[in-house]
Amino acid sequence: MLFGWMKNIIIYLILSGIVINISPGNNYKKYINFLSGLIVIVILAEPLTYIFNLSVGDIDSIYNEAGLFVEESYGEGNFDNSGEDYYSLSLNESILSYLEGLGYDVEEVSVITDKDNNITECIIITGEKADLCLEIKNIISEVYNVEVNSIYIVRR
Repeated sequence: MLFGWMKNIIIYLILSGIVINISPGNNYKKYINFLSGLIVIVILAEPLTYIFNLSVGDIDSIYNEAGLFVEESYGEGNFDNSGEDYYSLSLNESILSYLEGLGYDVEEVSVITDKDNNITECIIITGEKADLCLEIKNIISEVYNVEVNSIYIVRR
């Protein structure tokens, strides 16, 4: 973006210099200088309008660029730009509420979903005894269709 912006300024200054030098007579030069000065101000202000006038499309493009950076850093397929994160958060709350409604002492639930929003892993932090942890695994496996091997319970 910065390189393109600087290139636009340089090209415009060269073209405006050519127009000023080939203009006939001195009567129009002050008007051409004034108009070209206004256009230079607009070109110089372009980055400021980008910063202060973010539209939805700009925010999405920034989010997509950040997502591409994360995929390059951590591997492709680990992150998606859809509403998966919001779905995972709602699943976390849903499982937490469900287990608390059944009377289990659950502190936190963390769910990892795939691109099809299926639960691939579920981590539950609880204060329950070891024998109740297997019971919690079976309940989550049945209700949310998750393999028992993909459910991890951490006791505190």
